[in-house]
Amino acid sequence: PATLMSISIGILLGVKIGANPGSRLDVSLMAVALMLYSIPTFWLQVLLKALFTTQIEIWPYKGGLFSGAQEIPDPLLAFIDAFYMMLLPIATLVLASFAGWMLLMRGSLMDVMGEDYILTARAKGLDESIVLYKHAFRNAILPVVTSVVLSIAFVWTGAVITETIFAIPGLGRVLLQ
Repeated sequence: PATLMSISIGILLGVKIGANPGSRLDVSLMAVALMLYSIPTFWLQVLLKALFTTQIEIWPYKGGLFSGAQEIPDPLLAFIDAFYMMLLPIATLVLASFAGWMLLMRGSLMDVMGEDYILTARAKGLDESIVLYKHAFRNAILPVVTSVVLSIAFVWTGAVITETIFAIPGLGRVLLQ
């Protein structure tokens, strides 16, 4: 979920700022993105876990899939509890990785926006949103799609390694066997 969310957020924000480079939104999001992109993921996770467990105290310190000492017998409540326990790990992974997708989409869109066919579409009098989404976005998304496919492959290999090291019975172990 974190990978899909970070890709989606990164692409949406990358299109938004890539269409208007140099704007206030572009400069501020680029500053935030470069800051988040430069922080190691494990360090961000440690900082946010410390913040939400000791300072704000809305997160159980022990972690895991259950917030209490034992499993919850009701399946719906167990799902809600597991969902709650997965929010912080997913949020930290999204914060750590959406910036790379945003930077990639922004750069790709800025390259495409300078092409002749974009100038021709504007000269025809097409609306700027049509030029952006019908012409520029379709060509700018191609390098991002290539990176998405590689990213999905890294998710699978990361699952294999993580589940093998920590002896977690999951899909990664099934792939390895």
